Amino acid sequence: MSTGTHKVDHLTYEERRLENKLDKMLGFYYWRTYWATSLWANLSTPINLCITIFTALMTVHSSGGTSSFISDELNMKINVCTFFVSILNTFFTPQKRFTELNDYLVNWSNFGFRFEKAIFKTSAKEDKIKEYLDILEECNKLHTDQFSKHRSFITDFLHLLVRVVFMGSNDRWMKESGNYSFYQKIKDANIDLDFDLEQLKDYQTKSSTFRKICACFSCLFPEKQSVPPKPQPQTQKSEEFHQNPLAQPSIELTSIGLMK
Repeated sequence: MSTGTHKVDHLTYEERRLENKLDKMLGFYYWRTYWATSLWANLSTPINLCITIFTALMTVHSSGGTSSFISDELNMKINVCTFFVSILNTFFTPQKRFTELNDYLVNWSNFGFRFEKAIFKTSAKEDKIKEYLDILEECNKLHTDQFSKHRSFITDFLHLLVRVVFMGSNDRWMKESGNYSFYQKIKDANIDLDFDLEQLKDYQTKSSTFRKICACFSCLFPEKQSVPPKPQPQTQKSEEFHQNPLAQPSIELTSIGLMK
């Protein structure tokens, strides 16, 4: 198959096409699962901690001998808070969601490692294509299972926000590894990348840590392109002035003398 300036055979094109597909798919769903796991993990810990502390305080108050530890009014407030926190914990089940999503996160990581191993493994193109197709089929099954059980618009919006603001809409699996030859081969196979390869290479090799942190917010402050000023049309007086520079001052002085 040949398009553009580069000519590649059919097997090479199919190999690069599958690599590009898996690179985007693995990176996208890995980071989506990662942020969802992080959200539920950071919610489940304080909720369970609050329930444990409030339950302990109510137990101390009801023991009788140390009833003066907290007042009855404060104990009532703690009971109400524990009631509502327990309802939220039972309804959203953050600990359960975290545990299940963490298993999916491990599976996506394993598929990513299998993908890297298949990339750098020296084998025939037919074997690589077969391995890529097997990984793609298993990834589709995992995605279908995860989508049917853990579909949350809150976590999807969180991933979208982080992806656009901090990742520049580029959350590929191989992007952080710095393996630019991998993307160069895909580009040479006449497959369009959804990011600027040279800009990414310059950013990861030459940028300082401070610049990388600032670049995370670059999409919030887009660079303004300077627009050259439009040429002003010359009036009839300016044309006369260029033709005879002494004519315009004499006219002004004459007019001033007349006004006096």
